[in-house]
Amino acid sequence: MSFSALATEHPGFADFWSAYQAEHERVRAAVMEVALRDPVLGAVVAATPRDVAEARQIEGRARLARALETGDWAPYVESLEAQATTYARRRVPLSAWMAIARAVERAVHPALAREHAADAPRLVHAVDAMRAFVDAGISVIADRYMAVREDDRFQRLVEAVKEYAIFMLDSEGRVATWNAGARALKGWTTEEIVGQPLATFFPPEER
Repeated sequence: MSFSALATEHPGFADFWSAYQAEHERVRAAVMEVALRDPVLGAVVAATPRDVAEARQIEGRARLARALETGDWAPYVESLEAQATTYARRRVPLSAWMAIARAVERAVHPALAREHAADAPRLVHAVDAMRAFVDAGISVIADRYMAVREDDRFQRLVEAVKEYAIFMLDSEGRVATWNAGARALKGWTTEEIVGQPLATFFPPEER
């Protein structure tokens, strides 16, 4: 499910969001605990200056609030994709993201239970909305994470080929990638050729 459909398709979304805001500090503490427990993600988090981490959290909450207010989820989704890209390239396991998502659920669930214990249908709707929200985030992150990892594996494979010149062009016909084989066989370094038009490979009289 997309983020944009959450509020319209889940009647308990407003209740979930209210609890999420009220329990923000609990959620943040739970996420931090889980993140630090993972050896790879923990190292990344520990290396991030405290003021930078806090600024990112404030910015992320504001971005999420704007998405809920305006219905424009694109900036929020882009921020999730950017995080997934960064952590995929730092080899943070996808399982760490899953653990964080479940930590959010565990932190918010008690508040929902307290608030709606006397109204079982309402509680069920709120919990359902919470899970839909978390799952939507996981879906965005997982899709980008896997795409980045696949791209990185492909790039490493291409770079390992030294007997053939392998390169890619961008939409304007300019060199976008240049592998080790291309450097050895054609003579140009990556810095020299990337961004140059395909015509560079031909003598002036043939361009």
